Amino acid sequence: MIKTPTVLVLGAGASKPYGYPLGQELLEKIVALGGLATDVTTPAALANLFKCGFSHERIKDFAAALSQSGRQSVDAFLESRDDFLEVGRHAIANELLAFEKSQDIFKHNDWYQYLFNRMCDSDLFESFGRSNLAVVTFNYDRSLEFYLFSALRNSFQKTAGECAENFKAIPIIHVHGQLGPAPMGAGWPDYGAQITPDLISFSASQIRIIHEANDSTPEFRAAQGQLRSAERICFLGFGYHPVNMRRLLKDIAVVEGKEIYCCGFDLTSKEKQSVNKHFQATRLSKLRWGNSDNGCLKFLREEGVLLD
Repeated sequence: MIKTPTVLVLGAGASKPYGYPLGQELLEKIVALGGLATDVTTPAALANLFKCGFSHERIKDFAAALSQSGRQSVDAFLESRDDFLEVGRHAIANELLAFEKSQDIFKHNDWYQYLFNRMCDSDLFESFGRSNLAVVTFNYDRSLEFYLFSALRNSFQKTAGECAENFKAIPIIHVHGQLGPAPMGAGWPDYGAQITPDLISFSASQIRIIHEANDSTPEFRAAQGQLRSAERICFLGFGYHPVNMRRLLKDIAVVEGKEIYCCGFDLTSKEKQSVNKHFQATRLSKLRWGNSDNGCLKFLREEGVLLD
């Protein structure tokens, strides 16, 4: 059980071990899909967008502009291209839903497994919900929720309802929206459900691009509240986008006096110094960067982030 009040702040790199693409990889997938928008070749993913009401020409125009935008993610592109917002949201949902593979997620026992075992004592069902943990995620996918809920349900002889009540004690806040809610949400699509035009459109409607998700939304206010209550904050698989950092740390006091752990995978020393500026106004008890070669699991273990 995690005793120290802890908040994990997740970026795309946190879902990468479970098959989900990083921002640049998702962009390339969508650009490639647009290149197939002809009357001759119609792969299933492209056919889905047609069924959602987008024409060959519209998809091709979107993919062409995206490919030559110089941006590193679809989200960054859509920030300044409202004219492509709807087709862009549908394209993101269409691609990400394909990675919801419930039969595969436990083949990748990476940091989700480590987290679950830190949260949940092997002989005490209630220890999961009593863990002093909250998650703030900038990701649309719900793979973390699915993994943790499935692990909880299969580790104990408890009903789905009992597991759901235990699970709800752990706040998981998607500040930019999500493909769907936690897997046990009544009336919502199951994780790994068959992809249909209705499901794509529903999931697309839940996605908020950065300029739509301002720091006064309920999700951002809830995230700031969790940071304020924490003693330990860990940025994991995070890209440290300046806009995201400014919005999350709008009230710099939310991180004052905290232990701050920053996963630095693939970041240079100069890039880390640039991120440090977001914290310089605070009186931090600890600000620690992980090794640039360390992924999420190794970072958590080497820094002892979840060890009380």
